[in-house]
Amino acid sequence: MNFHIEYEREADGRWLAEVPEIPGVLTYGATADEAMAKAETLALRALATLFGIAPPFCYDALKRPSYEFKLHRSN
Repeated sequence: MNFHIEYEREADGRWLAEVPEIPGVLTYGATADEAMAKAETLALRALATLFGIAPPFCYDALKRPSYEFKLHRSN
């Protein structure tokens, strides 16, 4: 699976980042990198919940071939 992180700067200076393929993954940050890092973390947690491997959250389970995915940053 491939997912994309889209980001943009808001009028108030905050950065908004979202993963459109995963409903509800929308975060803000003081910088673009902070917003994208938060979105990536939230996406991983959402997928872990979806696949039934959370709680507790386990990154190792996402490394199995059946759970491979990539997040791509794009404007």
